Amino acid sequence: MSNYHMPTQYISRTYRDLWTAVGIHKRMETAEKDKNKRLALRFSTMLLSFFSFEAYLNHLGERITPEVWSDERNNFNGRNEIAGRRYLGPIGKCQYLQSRCGIPEETVSAEMGVIKELKQFRDLLAHGRTEEGTTSYTCPQTDSLEIHTPEVWQLVNSDIMERAFAAIKSVMTTMHAAAVGAFPDSGLEPSPFVSSFIQITDVS
Repeated sequence: MSNYHMPTQYISRTYRDLWTAVGIHKRMETAEKDKNKRLALRFSTMLLSFFSFEAYLNHLGERITPEVWSDERNNFNGRNEIAGRRYLGPIGKCQYLQSRCGIPEETVSAEMGVIKELKQFRDLLAHGRTEEGTTSYTCPQTDSLEIHTPEVWQLVNSDIMERAFAAIKSVMTTMHAAAVGAFPDSGLEPSPFVSSFIQITDVS
């Protein structure tokens, strides 16, 4: 009996894969009792959150403004103008997409402030450097001594992680709803957070 070859189309949404991983790591962080393991899980949760946000911007841009995303690298390098304005990096992409979807910047200004802080964290890790210096301290009457808190550690705690998660989810939800309304023929799903790793469609 010969094998049957079924023609298929598939869609693998990277931002959803990453968002699924964010949820898993976030739940693990909440349940973890060990201090160092919780810190490591916060690192991964926050980093994956920003990666998911970046991937979502590309997903949305490719569907509603493919002519701009066809030259994404040059259009968002901060040197070229799009409709009379320069946009830089993922924050610039977000600002551009918000303008195309008719979202006033003040609508998500608070959330974008948190996302910009998260980008600072992402950049510190993506372009990591060895931190060196001198410091002084008063020796406490305890068995443990924390001499210096590295800069990147100062950006990682449960409150920051929760705010970053909520901000990204809010901005993505707002942008997606506006995009679905403004670009009804773009093929966007009603929600950006449908849990799906790979969608396969029979085209036979």
